[in-house]
Amino acid sequence: MPVGYIIGLIIGFVILLFIIAWLNVALTDEIWHTQTRTDWKSLLGQGFVLFIALIIVHVPANLVNLAVPGIVAVIVLFVV
Repeated sequence: MPVGYIIGLIIGFVILLFIIAWLNVALTDEIWHTQTRTDWKSLLGQGFVLFIALIIVHVPANLVNLAVPGIVAVIVLFVV
């Protein structure tokens, strides 16, 4: 069963990367009217880079929330 959990986690992570990349391609096409590559390798790479960027952006937000817990920190982080 642990092998099944690991395989399921990997499949779920890959699907998450494809969804993030697909949203990026759709928004890029809608906002700037540019065509981006949509082959599976390009989507997987875009999804991975965007996932790392989202993690990097979220780390300072978590640090501020740990230092100043409460609704004020949540509102400030939402506005920023």
